[in-house]
Amino acid sequence: MASSQRPIENPMEDIQQTSLTLFDEIHANVKKAIDTPTETLKITARRRDLTFDSNSWNYETIIEAFDSPKKLEQFLSYKLCSIPTRFDIPTAINQKIQYMDTAFFRSFTRDKNAVPAHQKEFDLLFEIALEKFRRHNDVRFVNKVNRQQIYEKLRIKLAVDYLCNLDFLLLRTHCQPRLLPLYRNAKDRATNAGRHFM
Repeated sequence: MASSQRPIENPMEDIQQTSLTLFDEIHANVKKAIDTPTETLKITARRRDLTFDSNSWNYETIIEAFDSPKKLEQFLSYKLCSIPTRFDIPTAINQKIQYMDTAFFRSFTRDKNAVPAHQKEFDLLFEIALEKFRRHNDVRFVNKVNRQQIYEKLRIKLAVDYLCNLDFLLLRTHCQPRLLPLYRNAKDRATNAGRHFM
């Protein structure tokens, strides 16, 4: 009896070819499954017409939203339905926050020759905030306590501005949980810094 099966010349090559074909099929199916919701979300994001109301969702309200899950859910639902804000955040600071650089403030230096870009931008914002405080309160000098409060408020303001600028519909799912510690920390700072300077 003659065998109807052809002899396998190189079994490893045959296995590799089969596995590559299967991998390509699986990859195509996964890519299709991922791209479909992404495209749907992009279309939904373009159709939003509700502008973000900074009167009802001001800094205080947003920070307080982290106290209770219900308030946080209301804020996130509102963010999903509204068009993201366009608060101006300096480029280097925005990139540091975007990439979740945990050494943001620890990388500050007193060496004038080695000052990083985000420190220069933060120092400029801090000086502007100090000048506004001096003009508003008609004082020449700012004491250490007020200076620290202004410093903390500026940090909180940058974090909340970044949060308001985020488009939650287009944010990758694995990035969302990474944001919460940043804002929990901002909420704790607001509690400790005093609330009358924002």
